Amino acid sequence: MELEALAVSDRFGAFYEAANALRQEVQDDVELGRVHALAARTRARELAQSHQFQVDTDTLRSAAVNYEAIIRDYNEAVNRGVYEADAPELTEVFRDVAIAHWCLNDAENALLYMGYTIETNLEYDASLNMMMVRMLLAAQPEDYLSRSMEYVQEILNNSPSDSTEYGWAFVRKAEILIDQGHQSTALAWLDSADESLRQSSFRYEIEFLRALGLKHEGHVDEAELALRDLLPRLTDRGDIYGQTALALGRINLEQYRDDDARRFFQLVVDSQTGKDWYAAGKAGLAQCAALQHRYSASVLYYQQAAELILAKPNNRALSLGQLQHIVAMEARQLGLLRQYELALPFLEVEQMVAARNDLDAIERFARMHALLAGDILRELEASEVSVDSEISEVEREWVTQQRQSAVQHYGRAGEEYLRLAEVAAASDDGLYGRSLWEAAICFDNAGDTSRTIGLWQRFVAERERSEHWPEALFRLGQSYQAVGDPARAISAYRNLLQQHPHSPAASNAMLPLARSYLALDPPDREAAQQVLEGILNDPLLTPAAMPFRDAMFELGQMHYREREYPQAISILADAITRYPDYPGLGKIMFFVADAYLQSGRVLADRLGEMSEDDIDAISRDRMNSLRISHLQNARDYFERAIDFYSNMPESRYSDLDHLYLRHCRIYRADTLFDLGQYSEALRGYEEVALRYQLTPTALSAFVQIVNCQLKLGNYAAARAANRRAILQLDRMSDEDLNEGAMPFTRNQWQDWFDWTQTSGLL
Repeated sequence: MELEALAVSDRFGAFYEAANALRQEVQDDVELGRVHALAARTRARELAQSHQFQVDTDTLRSAAVNYEAIIRDYNEAVNRGVYEADAPELTEVFRDVAIAHWCLNDAENALLYMGYTIETNLEYDASLNMMMVRMLLAAQPEDYLSRSMEYVQEILNNSPSDSTEYGWAFVRKAEILIDQGHQSTALAWLDSADESLRQSSFRYEIEFLRALGLKHEGHVDEAELALRDLLPRLTDRGDIYGQTALALGRINLEQYRDDDARRFFQLVVDSQTGKDWYAAGKAGLAQCAALQHRYSASVLYYQQAAELILAKPNNRALSLGQLQHIVAMEARQLGLLRQYELALPFLEVEQMVAARNDLDAIERFARMHALLAGDILRELEASEVSVDSEISEVEREWVTQQRQSAVQHYGRAGEEYLRLAEVAAASDDGLYGRSLWEAAICFDNAGDTSRTIGLWQRFVAERERSEHWPEALFRLGQSYQAVGDPARAISAYRNLLQQHPHSPAASNAMLPLARSYLALDPPDREAAQQVLEGILNDPLLTPAAMPFRDAMFELGQMHYREREYPQAISILADAITRYPDYPGLGKIMFFVADAYLQSGRVLADRLGEMSEDDIDAISRDRMNSLRISHLQNARDYFERAIDFYSNMPESRYSDLDHLYLRHCRIYRADTLFDLGQYSEALRGYEEVALRYQLTPTALSAFVQIVNCQLKLGNYAAARAANRRAILQLDRMSDEDLNEGAMPFTRNQWQDWFDWTQTSGLL
């Protein structure tokens, strides 16, 4: 047959072209099957000639399509009835299919078909057993050591003692015994080797395994001396050289002799390119680098080792599972030292090699991202507290970058916890619930409110029996508040109060519920007040409780916003006394001061509207005394607020803090003016004009400076102040004027100062 002739003559290009043509022409199923069978055998032979069709994992590999073609063609041949059920040719078929699967890194099917190969072989063939043992020791499936020992023992029982197969099986048995933990038995077995075996090509491997057995038996020093003696005698840089150098590296690493260990691992890397020991040498260099705190180099070595093993996962020297364990331990040690930023790259390597459904690996990765994000924020808070002056632009940019980094890590943690939940859903309900919870918290910390709401909704809907359900409902309400949806927030909080009224979450929900009522359009102030007063009247709460404190401040501020000044003063003044460490005390002091000021002005207006006959002199004096008392209290609280802000580090000021401080300064001067203390008011207005130059606030201060000077009879000084105001107005841009709260245009300000100058008042 022409096709067979092309195959035998190794004219592979012409063969595949002719085989493809025949596949299109042949009509008979069996004949077509024979074409497929010949194509598979020919491709296997071609790859074998170039050492690309072997079990040894240190060989070259061809393109995956070639091995897939071998499997596909043999399947076509079997399906088309080319082989009888007991045909001896099936042994070759199964062997080739096993090797093809092995070269595709499909160890499970490779071992399956290798088993078929041995079962169908009519005559004992030691090479098949050897091939099976190589596969088992490299793939390490369940019970691989006991299974390997069975095949090795069969070789020993059926091979002459002076044969290569026997020598190979002899050292494999020792290796397996050592891996099984039977070091004494292994050493006794090695000592039983006869002189011919000790002088054979396996002599160095016998020495190596004996040293390895001593090491595992606890005689580390003796083992190291034996290995150091063996290494320079290994002129061939083959497997035994690589294993010996690797064993020496590991012994020295265990003894914390990192420089010696690194030297031996480097010998492995330099001599074992493409072999199993090469990846293990890279991992050893990574461990040495980590021991020397060269973490970037360590991670790089681990990444290289991971890529090598992923490309050829059936590695005798270092499995994916072993590499995963090593990098996870590196990360754990750094995590215990709170070196989360250094630990995370090691877990990124673990993600490269871990199975997609490895719950522990996913959880470690998610937790490390969350820990790192939290650590970044804590460092930021500590640095901001310690800075007492205005930070530079470089420092501000660093703060911004750090905050963005924290957000990114929280977001990644949320994604990983969500992935963990999806994987755990079918097998671990408890982990599923915890992962949903953690994902929601991480997305919340990342500011991804839409994702947060979706997860809290999911948790509330699916986990009603969970002990965390009340807290989840509370957090759902908070998330609705964060996106400006007070109606849904109220619904969540009320559901919580109805279902779990005595839970800590219900207690924490009261104040947010009141704020949600106030955020409605229009606000439901009556409901909010009822909730807040309910907190203050709760017999289970003392004034020392945080909810009591916050409710007190919230209720007082609500009365202030409603211009119910007596109630606001009564509650907020008491709160200031009770809680001197409240962080927002400056703002609260301003509210009390302004409430007193507005109350005093209301009294002044009432006094101004009354005629002499409307009220007797005694009542008028009492009302005036009350007005003065309110204004004096206002002055005192404005001054306390100014002192509060003056003692606050500038770096901690928010925009609102700056605004309240500005208002305190101008309103204090206004209060002094209303009290008739014009000299003191003048000093206050001058300070404001100086501090806030080229702002509408300064222009307002100039108006009052002029008025103070007029009240004091200083007309020349009043005219000078008016001119200063005009000069400042001329220097201000339209943008400067738009920054003020007073809706005055440039022309209106100009008209005011022009009128003042020409009115004859000055």
